[in-house]
Amino acid sequence: IQGLVKLPDFNGLTGVVQSLDAEAMRYDVLLDGPAGQCGWRWVKVKGENCRLRMPPPPLTAPKLAMEYLGDGLPDEAAARLADGVVPATPQWDEDFSCQAALDAQAAANAQPLRLNALV
Repeated sequence: IQGLVKLPDFNGLTGVVQSLDAEAMRYDVLLDGPAGQCGWRWVKVKGENCRLRMPPPPLTAPKLAMEYLGDGLPDEAAARLADGVVPATPQWDEDFSCQAALDAQAAANAQPLRLNALV
């Protein structure tokens, strides 16, 4: 919650939006803990006074491991993977030249389309 003028003590509190009160044009927010002198748990907040918060970090950090050792790869490539060396990303023009050759071959083998009827 942010930018409240009448109740600035609520600025910085966090909670979860539970619903929208369409008549009041405010969100019903369940606070993460009691707030204010009365120990309020529920507040109505305008959308302009709400801000998304970042989710908490995972309890365990993900691990990155190079488990693939290159089965079926040439010995040199398999050795580089085993050492943790990642191969370079192929360039677009390399892929395009292969695709262009395949397209030319497909065009040479293409059969003409014959129309038998108009609908």
